[in-house]
Amino acid sequence: MFMFDNEFKDMIVSCLTEALNAKDLKSALEKSSKIITAFYPNTKLWFTKSFGKRWSFIAGAGVDSFIQPQRIEYQDGYAAFLQNFAFRQEQEKDVLTDLFRIITTIQHQ
Repeated sequence: MFMFDNEFKDMIVSCLTEALNAKDLKSALEKSSKIITAFYPNTKLWFTKSFGKRWSFIAGAGVDSFIQPQRIEYQDGYAAFLQNFAFRQEQEKDVLTDLFRIITTIQHQ
C-alpha cells in the first residue's frame, strides 16, 4: 500500500468538498482546478468535453507555458489536460484521474 503525505491528502479532501458543494459540473471543475494548480505551482489544468472530434473547454486554471500538455481521457467524453506537472510520486496522477472521474460522475447532469 502506498502512503501519501498529509498535504496531498488535504488537497484531495479540499477538492472533493468544493466539488460536492458546487452548483454544477463547470463550477466543481473550476474550483478543483484552482486548488490543484495552487498545490502544483507553475502548472495549468483544464477540462474538456468531447463533441465528436472536437474538445470543448469546460473549466480550468493555472499558468500557460510552452510545454506540451498531457491529455488524460478520464471518462467517456471527458478529458483533462495537464501542463508542466511534475508529480512527486506517479500514484498522484492516478489519484487525480480518479478524482476527476468522481467529480464528473457526481456533478454530471
